[in-house]
Amino acid sequence: MIPPNICSITKFAQTHTTSKAYARQYFRGINGYFFTRAQNGLIIVGDQDVATPPAKAERVHERIQGSRLVTIPGSGHTSTVEEPAAVNAAIKELLNAL
Repeated sequence: MIPPNICSITKFAQTHTTSKAYARQYFRGINGYFFTRAQNGLIIVGDQDVATPPAKAERVHERIQGSRLVTIPGSGHTSTVEEPAAVNAAIKELLNAL
């Protein structure tokens, strides 16, 4: 469930802004809510990912307390398909640490 303050931002943006500005404001609110509450995530990125570059994954990792960042060598955006063994190993490592 989206918290009331996010709903308020959404309603205001819908009635007072253009659609592009609305989208920016909406996602700014959602991202702020997500990053203040997320903990202990596993972030997996391919070192050749151009859709979500490793630098962006690093920024997400820095904002999520207790998160782990795993970079899969030789993989692009679909690391689960390109390097499934490496992805499975990262997930197993996380689960074993719980």
